[in-house]
Amino acid sequence: MAEEKKGFFENLFGKKEDKAAKEAAEKAAAAAEELKAKAEAAAKEAKEKALADVAELKAKAEEAAKVAEDNAKRVADAAAKKAEAEALKLEYEARKVADKAAAAAEEMKGLIAKHTVAEGETLSQIAKHYYDNANLYVIIYEANKDVIGPDMDLIKVGMVLDIPVKPEN
Repeated sequence: MAEEKKGFFENLFGKKEDKAAKEAAEKAAAAAEELKAKAEAAAKEAKEKALADVAELKAKAEEAAKVAEDNAKRVADAAAKKAEAEALKLEYEARKVADKAAAAAEEMKGLIAKHTVAEGETLSQIAKHYYDNANLYVIIYEANKDVIGPDMDLIKVGMVLDIPVKPEN
């Protein structure tokens, strides 16, 4: 009977203890569920933040790459324009030299030399020097009437005379 009483009391008090333990377990399980939900929410939030950060960094990297590409293009364009300007400058200089050469060639067309008159020279001496014939002084005079003037005997020191090509006959 003591055992029956004991069993009865145990049953009576044990149920209370079981009930309290069950309530405590349920509270602990609910708290664990709540903590689990909070941890999952925090993990989800952290994952979303990390993905957002990655997306932001990716966007910044793409923007930096585009800026670098644009800068490289600008540098290449500037170099091309500079090279084009240099080429145009060289072409201009070459054209100037060619024009001067053409003008000089045109000026010298039909001439064998330009002669600067020295002290004591005469047209006959100059003709003898260039043509080996002093009698051809008239050719030199005719080519230089605008420089010498109407009197062929009045040539002056320092005059620059065109010496035309010697006629064939």
